[in-house]
Amino acid sequence: MPGRILIADDVATNRIILKVKLSAASYKVIQAKSGQQVLEYAEMETPNLCILDVTLPDIDGITLCQRLRANPATQKVPIILVSTQSDDMTRLAAFAAGADDFLVKPFDDLALMARVRNILRARVVGEELRLREATALELGFAEADAGFLRQGVIGLIAQTKTQAAEWCDALDGQPNSIVKILPKASVLNSGDGPKPDVFVISANLDHPAKA
Repeated sequence: MPGRILIADDVATNRIILKVKLSAASYKVIQAKSGQQVLEYAEMETPNLCILDVTLPDIDGITLCQRLRANPATQKVPIILVSTQSDDMTRLAAFAAGADDFLVKPFDDLALMARVRNILRARVVGEELRLREATALELGFAEADAGFLRQGVIGLIAQTKTQAAEWCDALDGQPNSIVKILPKASVLNSGDGPKPDVFVISANLDHPAKA
């Protein structure tokens, strides 16, 4: 899926390697070496995706992500933040700033390309849906708003009961959502109630656990 990708890294070698990988997949790559350049290029080039290093010389990636989200001209551009830090605080700060994804260096080439394709595909589908809704409204075919939002359902498939309880505590207070703990054996049949809109699955389900 062709597209324009803006990449930012203060290390020239990193930019060149990433550009080669993305260019080989037919993406047009725009390079930036500072946060200020990202802000300028994001408005001038209207990229389809930004891949930004958390550590930049003038503006850190977290702050940069916040500024892009605050600008009406760039607020809908998908953003992947990359970092050598894999701690939970950095990851949570990235998503809180508005990042669509977070990758830890060094990242696997296949994983990077899969994330890029998925994000760009989701963006295209979202734009198509918005266009259809706008057209339906103009033609008078759209239904009136229901006046309420259906509660979203989050399905948890944890390795242990303890992990499931910790996840429930972390998700407690999420607006307009229901959290359901699902047994691994029956995850494909979540009962007669509302079906999950999103699943959170432990990566270690196949490993034995005591609790």
